[in-house]
Amino acid sequence: MSTAWSVPGPASSAEMPPRHQIDRLPSDVRQTIKRWLADENRSVDDFTTFLAELLAPHEISVSRSSAHRFMVNHERTASRLRQAREMTEALAKELPDAAMQGKQGRLLVEMARTFVFDLLAQVDQEGGVLDPKSIANIGKGLAELARAARLDQDFETKVEEARRKEREASADKAEAAARNAGLSADTVKGIRHAILGIAA
Repeated sequence: MSTAWSVPGPASSAEMPPRHQIDRLPSDVRQTIKRWLADENRSVDDFTTFLAELLAPHEISVSRSSAHRFMVNHERTASRLRQAREMTEALAKELPDAAMQGKQGRLLVEMARTFVFDLLAQVDQEGGVLDPKSIANIGKGLAELARAARLDQDFETKVEEARRKEREASADKAEAAARNAGLSADTVKGIRHAILGIAA
């Protein structure tokens, strides 16, 4: 049976272009480059000069055309992230507030954002047009997962309530037995707190 999450996956590794040499740099160096590129007013010549200075200790030389290609790819990725965030926020607004609250809600939103981003990346790579049905399918899948998560939350709440009542009943019985045994009030109180998990 098909699922609403069955959107096309990303291209296989054999179809992906080779990694840019900048992508093979240490993580801290890549982060420095990405922070520098956060300023959208940078030119290709500025970026080429910046890379020459930054990568000199690594004995890596990046040509102007290679720097331009990396800038274009970086801008495309940033654009996809923005679009994915906006689309996911729009999808989340269609769901009940309760479904989007807490850790599970945040996880669902992040999952949907990843699906949308991958879909945008594939469409961009194939030079196609985004099919609204694909986004609708992601929205349906998000709604189904939200309902399932809500059911899990309700079930956990009921289980915890049942356990609480069971502990209360056990504490009542132990308290009654302790009183009948002539134990002091402080001892009786300590027994009850121990059963209920209450700090003394």
